[in-house]
Amino acid sequence: MNMEGNDLIWHYCSPETFMSIIESKAIRFSSVYHTNDYGEMDWGLSLADRLVETNFSKEAFFQEYHKSRRTWFKDNAFLISCFSFKMDLLSQWRGYANNGLGFAIGFEKEELDKVFDNCVKGEVEYNFESKVLDDYIKALRDDFVQPNNEKDLTYELLTKIGHHFSLLKAPAFKEEGEYRYVMEVKSWDQGSGFTTLATKFDQYGKGANQIRFILKNGIPVPYYDWSFGDKSFTKIIKQVIIGPRNPSSVKNIELFLNMTQHKGVGVSKSKISYR
Repeated sequence: MNMEGNDLIWHYCSPETFMSIIESKAIRFSSVYHTNDYGEMDWGLSLADRLVETNFSKEAFFQEYHKSRRTWFKDNAFLISCFSFKMDLLSQWRGYANNGLGFAIGFEKEELDKVFDNCVKGEVEYNFESKVLDDYIKALRDDFVQPNNEKDLTYELLTKIGHHFSLLKAPAFKEEGEYRYVMEVKSWDQGSGFTTLATKFDQYGKGANQIRFILKNGIPVPYYDWSFGDKSFTKIIKQVIIGPRNPSSVKNIELFLNMTQHKGVGVSKSKISYR
């Protein structure tokens, strides 16, 4: 639920990332396995294991699931781009915007949804349980017919699990009010290299082979910079807030935006007193 009562979602970022987004007209998608909630996929998988065992423990399919699921999640990366419904929130400044030295970019959610139309998208749920996944697996159980190929059904289920748990976080992060876009990278895909979670064979087209890696604490982490190409940011970026510890002037940021073809974007200073 949008707690701010408007149509904007906010991307809190460092000064360097702010400049990169504005100048390159691209949003970065990074690995879900390297977020601040490092255990979010692990506890999600544990829940899925319990649900699958409860419903399929006597089927050959369960053995295939148990054998494949760890390998599958190692071979398939989920890349996410994260936003918040919360405007000018201190915890966001601290956690994602270089301790208040960064910026918050206010995007028009409806327009950004159109740009990322092939992505799975949604508000993050802050819950250790999952009625949605529980209902899905029970429905699968009710309609279950022993498949000729257990691996196909296993991959279908694992894709559903990956989709759902990419939109879950621990309750401790609920204040963030996060909205998230998700794309899936399949290392076994010999075509484009990655597909969406929503439609298995959808290809992103231009730039589809531009998955890159960056070192974070010595670990190669995959990312993708989703370029808006020649699409105008005029309808997408509505506001920029200068962080509470950032000494930049409003006029200076307005000049930067105008010079990079982002005219008409509102600029203001954070109202939070934080040093």
